[in-house]
Amino acid sequence: MTAALMSMPRDAASVARAIHLWDGDWITTGEERNQAILTNVREVVLEAVSEASPICRDAKIDGPRFVVVADQARSAIVLVLGSGSWRWAELADPTSGVPPMVFRAR
Repeated sequence: MTAALMSMPRDAASVARAIHLWDGDWITTGEERNQAILTNVREVVLEAVSEASPICRDAKIDGPRFVVVADQARSAIVLVLGSGSWRWAELADPTSGVPPMVFRAR
């Protein structure tokens, strides 16, 4: 995932190198290359959520959560998920703007 994120053009992230991924719906971009990268990142995030305990997935969260993805060569990118009141389980909600990924068994 780190390599995919680091291949995003610098202008696709904010000055803070933050990429807002989900805020009730998955964030999309009009650029095909960036959308392919975001699809891969969504898949990794959804896999992590699917592996979390039900208590974690269903716990109420207030405000955004920031996931820092470090890369020694280019600094870090911050993934931003959520705002307001939400739960991790909502990321895999089929009513969101982007269909959830199919979770693969390892």
